[in-house]
Amino acid sequence: MYVDPRPGREFAIAAYGSERKWSSDSDVYRSAGRRNVFDRLERHLRAFNQGRPGRLLDVGCGDGGFMDFMAGRGWSAQGCDINVDLVAQNRERGLAVSLCSIEDLSTFEGTYEAVTLLNTLGYATDPLNGLRMVASRLRPGGVVGIEDPNPSFHLLAGRLLGSKSARTMTVAPSPPRRLFAFSARAYPFLLSKAGLEPLLVAPSPPRHEGTIPLRILRSVAYGLGNLPAALSGHGALMTPSLLVYGRAKIDPLTED
Repeated sequence: MYVDPRPGREFAIAAYGSERKWSSDSDVYRSAGRRNVFDRLERHLRAFNQGRPGRLLDVGCGDGGFMDFMAGRGWSAQGCDINVDLVAQNRERGLAVSLCSIEDLSTFEGTYEAVTLLNTLGYATDPLNGLRMVASRLRPGGVVGIEDPNPSFHLLAGRLLGSKSARTMTVAPSPPRRLFAFSARAYPFLLSKAGLEPLLVAPSPPRHEGTIPLRILRSVAYGLGNLPAALSGHGALMTPSLLVYGRAKIDPLTED
C-alpha cells in the first residue's frame, strides 16, 4: 500500500524534519515499554551475526533508546534521524547521531554488521532505494532489521471494529502517517529487489506501554495473532507489528 501520488524528498523533510510530534518530549518516540521488542531484535541480530555484537547503525533513531539498549549489549551504536530536535537532543546526551534520511546513507563511511529501521521504512519516500542504500552500508553478511506495523492486521481490525486509528496504521497522505505499508508477503520481494537475502519475517512482541487496559488489549491481539503464525510456520502473520530481517550477500570468492 502506498500514498498516491508519491511525495518527494522535500515533503518528507517538511513533514517530519521539524514536526514537534516526533520530539522526544512526546509519547510517539519514547522507548520506555519497548525493551521486549528491543530484546528480541538484539537476539535475532546477534544470532544472524554469528553470535557476536558489532557496529550498528539505527536509521530513524528517534530518542536514541534503541541505541542505548544495544550499547548496553555490547554493540557499537550510531544513529541518524531526519528530525532536527531529536538529533540535537541525542547529541546533548553524547550519542553519535547524524542529521540525515535513509537516502543519505551513501555519504556514510565504513560498513556495519547491522542496520536497523524501527518504524522508519514506511515513512521513506522511496523505500526500495532506501533499502539499497542500507545494503551499501552493510558488510558482506551484515544484517538489516526492520520493525513496522502489519497492514494486514490493521486493515482487518479497522473493518471489524470500525476503528479509524487502526486504519491509519497503514497509510494516509497527511503527516505524520506512513507513506508505505508492506505486508509480510511483500517483504521478501522488497529485500530481494534491494539486493538483500531475505532471512525471516516474524511477529513482533507487544510493547509494554500505555494504560493497563491498552496493554491487556495489545497482549491479547498479539497472542491471537501469534496463533496462526505458530500453526503455519510463520506463513500467516496477523500480529499488529512485524520483525523483518535480510542479509547482505557474501561473495563466494571472498568468503573466509
